[in-house]
Amino acid sequence: MAGEATINGRQGVFFDSPMMRAMADRATIRSLSRCGAYVMTADKSSIRYTTKQAPAPAGQPPFARRSERFLRTTTNKKTGVEKTRAASPIKELIRFGYDPRSKSVVVGPEDFRNAATRGYKVPAALEEGATVTIRRRGKARRISIGRHPSVKPALKKVAPKFAGTFKGSIKRG
Repeated sequence: MAGEATINGRQGVFFDSPMMRAMADRATIRSLSRCGAYVMTADKSSIRYTTKQAPAPAGQPPFARRSERFLRTTTNKKTGVEKTRAASPIKELIRFGYDPRSKSVVVGPEDFRNAATRGYKVPAALEEGATVTIRRRGKARRISIGRHPSVKPALKKVAPKFAGTFKGSIKRG
């Protein structure tokens, strides 16, 4: 058997044995998932909820995204008073996931539901900046979206924690 040897009548286990590979794979998945969770949490905490919703332009119905999906209600634990506030759709869609094919973690916002109708992806356009074409009332207009990175600064902020997630991750027993 590859990876095993008999030393003084006892069988030794080396790092290339199937058991050690399986333990290392489980530990890697667990550690990478923790790293992804750290980045996701830091990214979410860097995006702030709005304090007030902008008033609708005079004479027009309120088109500002006032969907029930993006309203959050919080309750004060001491007084019991409920407060409703607008939530960031990007913040609500930030997720992380382990990719087994590349053995890596992907962190970032999911795309919006109607992304297929656009020629661009909103999260990528916000993170990296882009010039996109939008349609309003049948007219096409090109607009420039500035860079608003959130994932890269979050990764930089929590990167020092990564070594600790791998330390002592393989335990026998």
